[in-house]
Amino acid sequence: MRASLVSMAAGTLLVTSVIACSKPRSSGESAKPLPSLEISSSVSPVPSVPSVPSVPPSPEPTWASGTSEFEGLPLFMRVRTTIATVPDPVRTTKLTVRWDYGGGGFDGLPPTEVLEPLDAFEVRLVASLERDGASIEVAVATTGGAREWIFYTTDIAECQRRFQAEFGKDPQRYPVKLTTVEDPGWAEYKGIVGRFGR
Repeated sequence: MRASLVSMAAGTLLVTSVIACSKPRSSGESAKPLPSLEISSSVSPVPSVPSVPSVPPSPEPTWASGTSEFEGLPLFMRVRTTIATVPDPVRTTKLTVRWDYGGGGFDGLPPTEVLEPLDAFEVRLVASLERDGASIEVAVATTGGAREWIFYTTDIAECQRRFQAEFGKDPQRYPVKLTTVEDPGWAEYKGIVGRFGR
């Protein structure tokens, strides 16, 4: 199984498990709603709870950015540097949302016509998942025809419900895949911020 680009960029190999995937529309294909997401994970999802547990308040986010290489292509990384507690004792599951936009140019970066949809998707994704402190976005990586948004969350089932509520009725389909791994020590975030957060 190919590791996520963020795992490799941080110098840490963490095995992820696919939750859901939807394929991009080919030209002429009629629009279909995003199918219901089903967890098919070998890791145990965080049990669903009636309400979001108490989480430490997050300060106003500040971000650092940096560049590197991944499989011979440019890698652009954005990492959140202001987080109240690391590791967070409540948000212990790492959630990766990956959008495969294709090869792009020779450098694997998104073509101009993809940038606006990517940015609009991120705004909606973050607003939905970070509501009530349920999740926190910690990093964004772009390289090799894909962009990954990395979150730590309290409840993967709640993330699934929020994702479906936000995007499930859209007329377009999103070429996204969600993966999850337990990371209570925030090892992957520490690797990323150690490399790019200076």
